[in-house]
Amino acid sequence: MTPGLPALILPVELRRFFANPRGVVVRDPSRLLARAPLAVCVGDYVSRFCEDSLGPQRSSIIFDAKTRRGETEPPEARGYRVVVAYNPAGTITLQARRVVCEASRNPGTAVRVVGEEDMLALVAMECAKPGSLVLYGLPGRGTVMVRASRETSAGAAERFLNLRPGTAHL
Repeated sequence: MTPGLPALILPVELRRFFANPRGVVVRDPSRLLARAPLAVCVGDYVSRFCEDSLGPQRSSIIFDAKTRRGETEPPEARGYRVVVAYNPAGTITLQARRVVCEASRNPGTAVRVVGEEDMLALVAMECAKPGSLVLYGLPGRGTVMVRASRETSAGAAERFLNLRPGTAHL
């Protein structure tokens, strides 16, 4: 077992609440994405799409090389500065929060998550520059798109109040 990681942990009773999309669900984000000054893309499929559509000049990508069906080919991250974050399922570790927050403000960053990246979309919404798009996958439904603003940042930060401080293990 790995040493414990300081983390915010999602209580089991709130999982369904946190699973609700925080933005507009679209099947094909390409039209909207083309006009985005900057995008923060969370999830393997969405990260590959952003990598191909925008490249490192206009996007940061966050992925864990997993899908609902198991392991998958990660994005190539060619031209991105690659950083590793440690984040077990159902948590936001303080280390992952710091790394994702920085990536959300600095295009050209690829965050390779050891563990699970799903909860990190919330961090991207909190930290992304106003006007940026935050995209994350919603399995079986499409891609969720959120335009970053002070309001979305405050809403994400408020959700952190529902999480419990603790120690997580990979």
